[in-house]
Amino acid sequence: MSFVSRLPGTCVCGNAINAGDLIERNAMGKYVHAACLSVQSLRPVYRIAKDTVEEWAAAGLVRVAGLDPDHARELNGVGFSRYDGDFGHDMAEKILAENGLTDKMWAAVVKLATKYQRQIGPKPTLIAV
Repeated sequence: MSFVSRLPGTCVCGNAINAGDLIERNAMGKYVHAACLSVQSLRPVYRIAKDTVEEWAAAGLVRVAGLDPDHARELNGVGFSRYDGDFGHDMAEKILAENGLTDKMWAAVVKLATKYQRQIGPKPTLIAV
């Protein structure tokens, strides 16, 4: 922590950083109020797919959701099961929104896609993108 001697700008909270404020640098190298840093670290971090497995899982869930417009009301052998339907459709919507997913969401998406490999094809070998 340090005190501001010259004004570095605006904090992530939107408030100006004033002379005498207690500040730190966040992970992206921006100045933030010391109190805001702990709040900022509690926010989930959203990201795009980091490797071919996550890309495969994302494309696969979107495909399975597209095969399941009835949300498993009909037993037709395609789409999500009634147990996975709500979550699978929710994740597919988040993927299509292109705002990214958290690490926990990505892990769940890969796990769910692995369950539906018969409909989306085999899981690829891991290659970082």
